[in-house]
Amino acid sequence: MAKFGYIRTAWRQMLLIVAFVAMISVGYLTLSAVTSCPAEAAACSCGSCVAMAPGVGASFLAVGAQAKLQIAAVTSVINTQYALAAEAFTLQAVTRFGQVVLDIDDWFDTYWYYNEKPAMQASVEQDNVIETMQAATVSMFRDAAELARTQRTLSAAEIQSLRENQPSAQLCTAATAAGGLMRVNAIRRAYANAAPVEAARRTANARGTAAARGSAADIAERWNNIRASYCNAADNNGASGCTENGPMVDADIDVTGTVFMNDTIDLTDTAKRQAVNDLVDNIAEPVAPNNLPSAELNSASGIEASVRRDAYRAQRQAIHTALQHVVARRAPGAGNGEFLAVLRGAAGMSADMLSDNPSHNEILEVMASERFRTGQYSIEQVDAPANNEREIAVQNATEVMLNKDRNDLVDLLSLMVAVEMGIEANDMRRGGGGG
Repeated sequence: MAKFGYIRTAWRQMLLIVAFVAMISVGYLTLSAVTSCPAEAAACSCGSCVAMAPGVGASFLAVGAQAKLQIAAVTSVINTQYALAAEAFTLQAVTRFGQVVLDIDDWFDTYWYYNEKPAMQASVEQDNVIETMQAATVSMFRDAAELARTQRTLSAAEIQSLRENQPSAQLCTAATAAGGLMRVNAIRRAYANAAPVEAARRTANARGTAAARGSAADIAERWNNIRASYCNAADNNGASGCTENGPMVDADIDVTGTVFMNDTIDLTDTAKRQAVNDLVDNIAEPVAPNNLPSAELNSASGIEASVRRDAYRAQRQAIHTALQHVVARRAPGAGNGEFLAVLRGAAGMSADMLSDNPSHNEILEVMASERFRTGQYSIEQVDAPANNEREIAVQNATEVMLNKDRNDLVDLLSLMVAVEMGIEANDMRRGGGGG
């Protein structure tokens, strides 16, 4: 900015000098153009002019002298007027020259403050700001690029998450079918533990049971139950002890019809639960043991018989546990029967095999088998590749549960084999030869 101020001052001084020189030059040229010539009277020589009369020459001379005086007077007046005019001109020229200087200075001020300086300021502002604006613009471009990349990354992650986590119809079906699995598993475990304990009271001739009065009393009670509930009039060639079939004919001996034909057994029904327990008793312990005579309890034979009775109860308890495990798997409790009924109906299951309160066994049957027979499984597996991965997870979970059930059965079978081997080893130790 100091450089621009110096240039402006130099230009103003140079223009003032040029204007002053021009004014002086114009005044000088103007005044030097005015010249004066003195008046001269010509007098002819005698040879070329007519001879003047006497006295005429004197008259001419007098007139000439008078003319010279008049010319001198006029010249003096003219010089005086010229001096006044020159002085007035000089005064006007100097006054006007000062105004011209002021006008030139005003013009330079106007030009500088309203034209040159704002233009230079705008230029400097543009020069300085344009780099900042360019940096800001480049930053915005970079931010936009980063934002676009971030949005693409987020979109790709959302799409991948949608593919991996969006449930399919088959996944929803499996989730609906397994909805009450935790609850029914708790019921299954509780029933598998409680049922053998309840049967142990008969084995131990506990008070409150018919077996407390001995084997004969237990058989009599069981016979009465058979005639009241399970009697088949056609058995024993018509001599079955009843003339009409009972309301649950042969339920205490029909293993397939009572247990295996039902995916869910309504154990909340007292009659059905009693039929299942009587069926298990017929397999595990058809006849209850007799009580030990009280007189023999303190004898050596009585003590031995008591020890053998304990071994007998343990053996029967193992058998009851294995058999009741199969029944417990069919204990109701899931509470999602209305949903499973639609699926099982689509798979072709008859209405009498459906339960409004499914068991653990029924849920696994639906998940492992029947949902594949609805006619919709293959169609819904091709709508998205991720559905196959989700279905693999469901099938793996189902397979794990089925393997758990098989392992439980293997454990029970191993228990039965261990019991049998224990009995044989005990018989061989006593010299009975096994069997």
